[in-house]
Amino acid sequence: MAAIVTDQFRILNASNFIDSVTGGNDSYYVFLGLDNPVQIGFGRTTNWNTNIPSPTDNLEYLSHYRDTSLFGKKITSSNIRKLIRKVTWTSNTSYEMYRHDYSIQNPTPNSNSSRLYDSNYYVINSDFRVYICIDNGSSGTNLKGGKSQDEPTFTDLEPSAAGTSGDGYIWKYLFSVSPSDIIKFDSTEYVVVPNDWSTSTDSQIVSVRENGNSGPTNPNQIKKVYIENGGDEIYITGNYNVDILGDGSGGRVSITVNSSGSITSAQVVAGGYGYTWGIIDLGTLRGSNIPEGDAAKLIPIIPPSKGHGY
Repeated sequence: MAAIVTDQFRILNASNFIDSVTGGNDSYYVFLGLDNPVQIGFGRTTNWNTNIPSPTDNLEYLSHYRDTSLFGKKITSSNIRKLIRKVTWTSNTSYEMYRHDYSIQNPTPNSNSSRLYDSNYYVINSDFRVYICIDNGSSGTNLKGGKSQDEPTFTDLEPSAAGTSGDGYIWKYLFSVSPSDIIKFDSTEYVVVPNDWSTSTDSQIVSVRENGNSGPTNPNQIKKVYIENGGDEIYITGNYNVDILGDGSGGRVSITVNSSGSITSAQVVAGGYGYTWGIIDLGTLRGSNIPEGDAAKLIPIIPPSKGHGY
């Protein structure tokens, strides 16, 4: 039987490890060991400086590490952070839009990744602000979308275009890396993520978190409806507001149908709340005398948990 260690399981393991470090019941240390001895030492070779071996994990080496440690430092809450891959925004680059349904059967169009987290669906800008790509201008007739021309720099809470180039990209601001974390943890490969997102009282985290906390008083969950197929000669020309059906409530979409009976635009006007799946109610767009044709396929993009940023 096939099995998989899911991304959410990996994230849970990382969170549990951080909790064990900061919870006070266990103590963890990092240490600096002896440098390469001039003479051939335990487990080392004469070319060790230029041919560093992979670490060895067994009981023999465990004792040796203890014998050759110079000093150690206890890891505290100020020394540990979650990290994500660093994807630095660069002009004229294609990024994936966030989708909840990437898989082996539905890989990401630009990087051909079978996992969301392997794709470049978020960026960090030159001011250490992190954004998620809500829309890259892609559709069923343009799977890869366009190339990003405008660097996102805004801190508004609602998704927005980053500039005036018309590149088709819509970004959602998530957070800014704090100056103290930049100094201590910044690298060429990773971006620091706040550990205490769900409980932090930092004003910028609270504002993003509460904006994404979609419920009856903040129906703001779904941000994007993807047009995989606009249909053909099947819908009545005009503009419509229709419901997002599913296990949530309150989602509404503005639909535009052109003179050929095809859907050309689907803009979310109310994000609703409580959705883990959804479909667009297109029943009212089709008249009794409209000939049969290719039906449209519109996909509501479901964000994680209650909404992006929560």
